Amino acid sequence: MNNRNISRDNANPHSNSGNYPSVNRAKFLRELYTAYTAELESISDCLYYGLILSEYDPDMSEILENIAIDDMKHFKKLGQLLMTLGANPAINTKFRAGGANMFPSAEDKRTDSMASSVADYLIAQKSAAVDKYSNILKDAPDISIMNIINSITSDEQKHRHMLMNYCMYI
Repeated sequence: MNNRNISRDNANPHSNSGNYPSVNRAKFLRELYTAYTAELESISDCLYYGLILSEYDPDMSEILENIAIDDMKHFKKLGQLLMTLGANPAINTKFRAGGANMFPSAEDKRTDSMASSVADYLIAQKSAAVDKYSNILKDAPDISIMNIINSITSDEQKHRHMLMNYCMYI
């Protein structure tokens, strides 16, 4: 999607041009920024768990790598959208401090239940992402933004489905 098609006036929720719903611009940008940072967290989680599971479960590792690649695309689209709307897409990163580290020892990663735990964790994350994007969509000020959010929502649903299918076969 080429974000150059979204002019600042057309993408501005408070613009007088066009028939856009009245929304709270600050709230909309905050929700968009929250989704933006959540995509970065998902990228980190998927790459981390994919790496940890790569020797034990290469199929799950590949699924996670593919999800991370899609999430990188989402991250870029949301960053471009934030810039188009006049916001700064800068983020502060932090070291994974405790987080959702499910592998305290090498032996722990050698069970089907560990791969299943990762899948369950990520299914919950993807479900939350679908809900988040559905809420953002309600306040999207124009059709171009709606199309971007719909596309990302569809990918998140696909990711959740992939993970659920994986769980059925382990």
